Amino acid sequence: MKHLVLCEYGSSLGTTGERVVVKQHGELLAEYPLAQLHSITIAKQGVSVSSNLIQACSLYGIRLFFLNSLGECIAALSGIRSHGVGLTRRNQVLFLERSLDAAEIALRTTYGKIRNQRAVLCYIGKNATFKEEKRTVLLETVEHLKLMGERIKDFLPLKKDCRSQLLGLEGAAANRYWNTWVELKVFPETFRNRIGRGALDPINAALNYGYSILMTRVWNALLVAGLEPYLGFYHVERPGKPSLVLDLMEEYRAWCVDRVVFKNRHCFLKEASLSDTVKRKIVSDVLETFTAEHLYHGKRLSLESILQRQIYKLSGHFAGKKNYKPYLFKW
Repeated sequence: MKHLVLCEYGSSLGTTGERVVVKQHGELLAEYPLAQLHSITIAKQGVSVSSNLIQACSLYGIRLFFLNSLGECIAALSGIRSHGVGLTRRNQVLFLERSLDAAEIALRTTYGKIRNQRAVLCYIGKNATFKEEKRTVLLETVEHLKLMGERIKDFLPLKKDCRSQLLGLEGAAANRYWNTWVELKVFPETFRNRIGRGALDPINAALNYGYSILMTRVWNALLVAGLEPYLGFYHVERPGKPSLVLDLMEEYRAWCVDRVVFKNRHCFLKEASLSDTVKRKIVSDVLETFTAEHLYHGKRLSLESILQRQIYKLSGHFAGKKNYKPYLFKW
């Protein structure tokens, strides 16, 4: 299945027969069979979408996502033909009402996030040349993150809700992780610290843009599994905040986005801001990451398939099977 992302001003989307038609200023660019599309992301203002396309996407179960000018996901459209959603979401609600169960799944995902941050730093160490001083910094952080992961595992078996303590450990690990990126100087000097929403420097803007693309993938997989995106176990719930999406993104941020931005670091040498060219490259590489195969329970599967299976496992965990474990990347 394909994920279509449009990031060109003046593009238009419509349908012809059983195909999606993409045009640029009235000229045909491409056609895609509806049966082969999984989602469509509109990542640029000034893109028109026909009502025929929206109806066709609803019938085929294709989700439509819209990003604003900052690259933030602001809308998600899906059809009303969902199966098994009632029971699945009832199990989700009942599970999350049990504070120890919710805390345990938060612990598991936090452990996965830290271990995958460590995996990305190991990947950087393998694919970049550093002088002894910087390599020492890298190795020390790799070991530190390993110990942080072990500290989190020490909470098991849970006897009380540990989510407030987890926030402290996760924050400390994230600070160490990003400070190491700064100390390694793998990016231009404009990258001095990690900045989220509203970042203007090209590195942070690229990271935020990549996270938005990742969000659409996780959101889509949750909808396919019938789960409620706004009802999470770790991020604070508030109107308009897809807490469960944000919860599950944590495991994949480092490998799917941070690593991609590192691989494209040469693109930022002369960039004062995030250009459309670099945006297209980030989108392409993040989507390519999801087509790459990884080992999963003895089989080689695409990361997209792994993500969907992981979310089905989470749904089963909510139903009482309790077999969810984070996916840990190998470098």
